[in-house]
Amino acid sequence: MLSQFRMLGESLSAVHEDVNSLKPRFDKLELKVDVLESAVRSQAETLRSHSEDLRTIKSDVAEIKTDLKNYSQRLEVVEAKV
Repeated sequence: MLSQFRMLGESLSAVHEDVNSLKPRFDKLELKVDVLESAVRSQAETLRSHSEDLRTIKSDVAEIKTDLKNYSQRLEVVEAKV
């Protein structure tokens, strides 16, 4: 019976050592996750900003297309009169 308790104690010690060796790994992973979360937040803000810029550019392009169409129509009227 005593040998079984000794084996159990040795096994528990081995498990304890394994668990303790995992803690630094988890700490490193937690730090990496924190860095990644920060980077993702930053990139999300950048993407939102770019999305707004693209909407503005799209609107500007639509206005330019309308202006060009109007100029083209006016040019056709002038050419027809000449």
